[in-house]
Amino acid sequence: MKLLEKVIQLMIEAQKLDRLKTGEQKKKFVMKAVRNLLEYPEPVEDLICDFIDIIIDIDKGKIKINQDIKKIFNCFKCQ
Repeated sequence: MKLLEKVIQLMIEAQKLDRLKTGEQKKKFVMKAVRNLLEYPEPVEDLICDFIDIIIDIDKGKIKINQDIKKIFNCFKCQ
């Protein structure tokens, strides 16, 4: 599975867990799971965190995605 698809899958899983109350707890859950799956340099972790924040903003309607771009990135489950 591709990394970003896995991150989205983990975000969905974190959202379903009642024990994770805050966004920060959910992000830590996702990042810990990603770290367990892969070894990567620290700058990649920053990119993954930024990606998570962007997906959350899209889900909350704070960011709108152009229809042409939606066709390219059809993996986003939060639209």
